[in-house]
Amino acid sequence: MFMPAEYAWAEPIVIAAVVVFIISWIGNSIYFGNRFVNALLTAIVFALIFGALAYFKLGTVTMTLPGLSTAPVARTAPPAQPAPPAPPPANPVTTVPAK
Repeated sequence: MFMPAEYAWAEPIVIAAVVVFIISWIGNSIYFGNRFVNALLTAIVFALIFGALAYFKLGTVTMTLPGLSTAPVARTAPPAQPAPPAPPPANPVTTVPAK
């Protein structure tokens, strides 16, 4: 960590901003003529680098916060679905009593 403990949450953001700046710089230096092509090449370079980092599991971020304990979460079965409502009767004719 290169930041004080109270700013530990900002460290991954700063690192990601630097990485995106470098990728954008590479993408924009490949082709200078058109802004759309620059943005497209930047997106392609980012996708290649991000995909490689995700594939080789090099881009993980872990943080520990003081005073926060973690416990394993037990997996349980999903709750049962409620029974569907009864269908209406086939012939809903009612008789009216005579007066």
